[in-house]
Amino acid sequence: MLISESGFAQPHGNLLKVQGEATLFEVPEEMNVRIPIEIRAAGYEECSNELINTYNALQSALVKNGVDKIAIFASSLNISENYVYLERERKLDGYIGQINVSIDLPHTDKKLTDIMNTMKDERFKFGYQVSFSLTEEQKQEILAEAIKSAIADASYKAGIIAESLELKLVTVQEVNFGYSQGMDPVLMRHDNMAYAKESSGDAELQLTPEKIQISKTVSIVWLIAK
Repeated sequence: MLISESGFAQPHGNLLKVQGEATLFEVPEEMNVRIPIEIRAAGYEECSNELINTYNALQSALVKNGVDKIAIFASSLNISENYVYLERERKLDGYIGQINVSIDLPHTDKKLTDIMNTMKDERFKFGYQVSFSLTEEQKQEILAEAIKSAIADASYKAGIIAESLELKLVTVQEVNFGYSQGMDPVLMRHDNMAYAKESSGDAELQLTPEKIQISKTVSIVWLIAK
């Protein structure tokens, strides 16, 4: 955990305004896998049937390899005409069908390996992307900790200022949460990449999620006296 020493403090009349800041880092525990299924076929019906059959086969294979069915989502389905230009003439060249599949589940090396082994099937070589995110429980816990840390930071700064100017902090007059000098996001996610360690054969692939940075500010106004 890092507590930033930056911020603002401004005596105004008999008031002292101080902004407390907190920056914390958390390792995300949720794994997000995105699989873009794409099928090309000469006819519309053929494309539609093959697209649906491929999705059903992928879902069944994932479940067979240990992925919970309720973690698998199909977020969109699209079938469109595919055109090519031949001798400057636009001609229909079949159809393209797409389904975007999402898998969101707790991250373990075994679960990731199970998904990767499923995608080795010749029917499913569409490519896929793996990323990581905070769980809802993590978000709630880190938000509470960030707020407490920001308040502690503001109180610490106010105490130093009051002591240096021989002032007394009487009582808190105002607390500004989540808005200070412009909108302040509750959770500020920074780039989160996954780095693969070498593996071969059926060995488990180990990915190391980068920590996500969460920043929070709380502005507090104290009534002061000499």
